[in-house]
Amino acid sequence: MIFPDAEIKFFLTASVESRAQRRWEELQTVGKKVSLEQVISETKARDEQDTNRAHAPLRKATDALLIDSTTIRLPDVVQQMAEIAREKINKK
Repeated sequence: MIFPDAEIKFFLTASVESRAQRRWEELQTVGKKVSLEQVISETKARDEQDTNRAHAPLRKATDALLIDSTTIRLPDVVQQMAEIAREKINKK
């Protein structure tokens, strides 16, 4: 965990297909010729590595808020996180 004592913790997730599609689009804009299927395969392999590594495996902290960005654009994710933070601040 990066900030174990943070007052607000977020865990961002999205479907493999959504993340791979976004990555594939990024690669296309810089001229990389790779198939979407290859990017999906690489994304799945990276997920497997990240969740099963011995040191600091990728897992949601028990007190983290889950945000699924499968169908949400980045600016909307940031806005959602900011609103949650504002609500927490206003409750104090």
